[in-house]
Amino acid sequence: MITIEPQFYTRDYSGYVKMGMNGAVPQVLADAQLPLVNAPIYSRMIFQTMADGTLIHARLLTNTPNFDPKTGHTIAFISGITRRMQDNLDAAHGLLNSRRKIGVLLIDTRGCGVSSIAEKSSHYTILHEAWDYFTILTKQDFKNVVLVGSSRGGIVSQLLACVIPNRIRGIMLNDVGCKIEERGIMRIRSSSETQKIFLNMDDALNFTRTSYKKIFPEFRDNHYVKLFNYSFRIAADGRFEPCYDMNIAKAFSAQTGMKKAPNLTTLFKAVRFPHFAVVRGELSDFLSARTVARMQRLHPNLQVIDVPHQGHTPFLGSKKMVRILRKFSKQAFKMPAMSAVQYYTKFGAHIAKFIWEYGLYMTIGRQTILPTKWLQLIKVLSARMLKRVSTS
Repeated sequence: MITIEPQFYTRDYSGYVKMGMNGAVPQVLADAQLPLVNAPIYSRMIFQTMADGTLIHARLLTNTPNFDPKTGHTIAFISGITRRMQDNLDAAHGLLNSRRKIGVLLIDTRGCGVSSIAEKSSHYTILHEAWDYFTILTKQDFKNVVLVGSSRGGIVSQLLACVIPNRIRGIMLNDVGCKIEERGIMRIRSSSETQKIFLNMDDALNFTRTSYKKIFPEFRDNHYVKLFNYSFRIAADGRFEPCYDMNIAKAFSAQTGMKKAPNLTTLFKAVRFPHFAVVRGELSDFLSARTVARMQRLHPNLQVIDVPHQGHTPFLGSKKMVRILRKFSKQAFKMPAMSAVQYYTKFGAHIAKFIWEYGLYMTIGRQTILPTKWLQLIKVLSARMLKRVSTS
């Protein structure tokens, strides 16, 4: 693991800054662009190599030079499939423009942005992604975290909250719940499979505008330019290509094409936090209003935030959403840490069941693609928690 100590930035011009590490990290850093903002920001770069050799890139942004992950309050954004940390920069900058000392953790999902490409397409799964986030949160010793998970990142957030409840203070799901609409999955599947390579910027920008017009009908041109910057990079030959490995799309197609899918309700029932919220876009084809109503019945304390005139996933960087995020996190950080032992004792059976179901779902032929450490976790949870349920 490589950690870069805090560096100070302030906005004195309009543009981007490229960050380097004296050759300590591969050339992928050429993609590491961070827009500057009005408020001073301290940026710490983190690189973590996973068990399968995948290099995960993360950034800890803070508004104080002496931020300590052990004692400080951190809001961690977990992106969806094929997305990278830039999606959440506007929200991060809005949150950091505050007198309250906080940290914002942004991570490039494996195969996206600056994070390296996985050796096998079968390593692009929810469990692999959850283990990436788990490793960074524990290795860097983040003790007080609010998770904000968008789309598939919301499933990863719930799994993380169940595995390390003593480190999590609250969870906000962005347009994802205990049931995913089939049409939403098919749209994302079709979109991710499309080979989007363009010879010039105008074509790429027009494609971005056309693709997102129905999802964000009230967006203006400057919003579409942002989406373009977050979605494309310039290849070595000068063409504009997506900021993700196309094998992610292949893996996603294989996973969603299987008949037996994991029951997300099982996982949702295991998430028992006082501060739990879900954001739903009015035009969403991924999370229905009916599913949100069911989620409220399962979790009476669930806070529901409706975003009008937006689809999947709602933009978290607006002034209104930043205010909601700030208020939600402030309340969540007031809560004491949960006991992991007590949490596992009460809800471990749900966690073990979901992981086991997902493991069976992700088995291709006779070869399981579950990480060894997840198999060990299943064994422990199954032995201790399922026994308790059977005798209760």
